[in-house]
Amino acid sequence: MNIAGRHAMLAGGGDSPTPPAYWGIYFEAEEDNVVVSASIVSSRATVIYKSTDGINWTEFVYDRNFTKRVKPETLASKGDRVYLRAASEYYGNNTTLSSIQFQLTGKVRAAGNIMSLFNATDEENVTLPTSECCSGLFAGCSSLTSAPELPATTLTTSCYYNMFKNCSSLAEAPALPSTTLANSCYSQMFYNCTSLASAPELPATTLINYCYNNMFWGCSSLTSAPILPATTLVSYCYSGMFNTCSNLSTIEVGFTDWNASGWSTNGWTDGVAANGTFTCPAALGTDSTITRGISNCPSGWTVVNI
Repeated sequence: MNIAGRHAMLAGGGDSPTPPAYWGIYFEAEEDNVVVSASIVSSRATVIYKSTDGINWTEFVYDRNFTKRVKPETLASKGDRVYLRAASEYYGNNTTLSSIQFQLTGKVRAAGNIMSLFNATDEENVTLPTSECCSGLFAGCSSLTSAPELPATTLTTSCYYNMFKNCSSLAEAPALPSTTLANSCYSQMFYNCTSLASAPELPATTLINYCYNNMFWGCSSLTSAPILPATTLVSYCYSGMFNTCSNLSTIEVGFTDWNASGWSTNGWTDGVAANGTFTCPAALGTDSTITRGISNCPSGWTVVNI
């Protein structure tokens, strides 16, 4: 469908459809009088436009040439939406979003494609532009109930660092399809997301330093870990990954050595459930021989060999 056709669809009346990916992400109020705003935390250029109908766009965040402006949007009624995307190519596309943090007042869900905050028109884009590009983007949004799509398959250093930190109402994580990681790419991504009940699949088989460091720290509603298929560990790759996940009782790994010198699993199971199942290759250990402790297989868990 061309752009005119998309305009016609959105202008057709009735309930607003979910916008095509390039229209941007959107926030939808789950109660009356929700306010969607942002803080500009650095001087790195970011321009985001907003719309309530998917047709007419006005400035939401503007940070260019050291001119900083934010125009909050109030969603007066439950079900109201605000759509967000990068400015048109006339103004230039964003290279980073790490200069802003969203701020939400009231219960609200997010949906749509995060990549449209970098580029207003490229629906197929799955490459993140710079290091730290989404770091802290939703940090502290305790009333956020759902996340937008994160379809990027090319990641950058610290790209999702702290992205949903302290989002205590977030119950489900978005899919993370990339099989190629970057240093600290998911570090602390869901830190203290206490309502998170399910984790995304983590398909990468080659790890990078700090890639999953503290990723699910404090996720006390998480009961099972995603399968960790990598066979070789690197420095701090799983360090603190499930620390204080007090209901976590299932972990499956593919590695055969703890790599203690690299602190790969330092404190990763400190505070998990007292009883559980740890599935691993026999080369890592059996139920009677495996190394146990907060940086290894949890004490009291049953070991099942693959």
